[in-house]
Amino acid sequence: MLTKDIGLVLCGGGARGAFQIGAWKALEEHGILDRVGAIAGTSVGGLNAVLFALGDYGIAREIWSKVNFSNMLIPNEEIIDIFKETADKRRQGQDIGEFLLEQLESPDGLRIKGLCSPNGLVNLIKEYVPLEKLYDTDTEIFVTSLLTDENKLSYINLKKLASTDDIITALLATSALPYIYPAQKFQGHICRDGGIVRFGNMPIKPLYDLGYRKIVVVSLNDRCNPAAFNISKDKKHKIIINLYKEYPGCEITVIKPLESLGGREGTVDFRQSSIQKRIIHGYLDADYMLAQKEQNSGGGNYLCVMPAPDANSVGIFIDGNNTPKPAGYRLKHYLLSRGINAYIISDKKDIPKFPGKVIIVGHNIFAKDEIKKLDLKYNEFGMKYGFNDKFCVVQARKSELKAIGSEEFGEFYNKKIAEFPDMTEKYGLPLTYEHGEKLICRYQYDLLMPLFVKNGLGEFLKK
Repeated sequence: MLTKDIGLVLCGGGARGAFQIGAWKALEEHGILDRVGAIAGTSVGGLNAVLFALGDYGIAREIWSKVNFSNMLIPNEEIIDIFKETADKRRQGQDIGEFLLEQLESPDGLRIKGLCSPNGLVNLIKEYVPLEKLYDTDTEIFVTSLLTDENKLSYINLKKLASTDDIITALLATSALPYIYPAQKFQGHICRDGGIVRFGNMPIKPLYDLGYRKIVVVSLNDRCNPAAFNISKDKKHKIIINLYKEYPGCEITVIKPLESLGGREGTVDFRQSSIQKRIIHGYLDADYMLAQKEQNSGGGNYLCVMPAPDANSVGIFIDGNNTPKPAGYRLKHYLLSRGINAYIISDKKDIPKFPGKVIIVGHNIFAKDEIKKLDLKYNEFGMKYGFNDKFCVVQARKSELKAIGSEEFGEFYNKKIAEFPDMTEKYGLPLTYEHGEKLICRYQYDLLMPLFVKNGLGEFLKK
């Protein structure tokens, strides 16, 4: 009998993979990671699988804090000549369509060479990830890659590779997205991202073959459903399979984003602001789903699906690109953890249609206008909130600190934040204010949200 009875599947999705790092914390808190005996990952899920197996959350956060456009999307010098030749042909009035098609699809073209160099990723791995320690772990680690010459999936057991250089090549192979990163030569094959094949982005097979029947999947797709899993190569001819039938006897628990992390654009969105937001998403969403599973325990398969909002639901609209989005998501998680269905409203046009109460978090034009219509319940250090029986606005404006002074606010922050030890630990709120002009607004929201939760939220919900 397996002493560790859970197999962990980490799906692919490029930059959206930061979600899985946030989910790590929730998996640990709910006692899942201690039971994981094997991990299988595809693409960025394969890279994260290594970090999970090493078991050092600090290293995982460190390496993801270094990810950005400059090191993940380095232009591939090998294809620069192709663009030069394309430009020359255009200047000469030649038709470049056939030429570009040839360059895209030729055995030595862009599809294989890729637009970007993987050197930035390699440097991050070599500097921050102690790959040699993988051989000492008691966790089996598989990454998925597509063998292009045979057009079949390969599940590579990293611990059976001879060297850390081979491990790096395997990691580059599983993340070699066509046209973006170059295909890799590995063990006599040309290998690419296993997620190209939809079935490859759900690598349950190597874990199932090892005997695991409890599978936890961390997907990066908010529409992931193992009972109706799409393995189609195109949208016109869908092929839907039921993974529960594909792997009989399996108990599959799915953790996925409650809202979309962005489609193709999210895959290459390596902005640190987006990455940090996804880490928070991962923790909050995974914590909620695992808590729901525990409340509805009884075995079998499990897929958490949010019900449609009703009159008892709460909608949260985050107004303004400069509003720290974690503030709204922390509030959402707080509500979910207390049995109140909460939803992020993505467009202000949808606010009038929302059937329940609405909380507007932000300091953009819409929030500024709406808060003028409300009686303020709190207003201090640029932080304020007010509500009526339907709407609530929670707002912080650093411009209002100019007359007060940020140092005085800092003293206030340090004193007040200490009153919320449970929330600071749960949500990673900074315990000490460090002066920084660009970060003042973030600190305002970090403090305002627990103040609102403690002193205002209950009253608003009862109205």
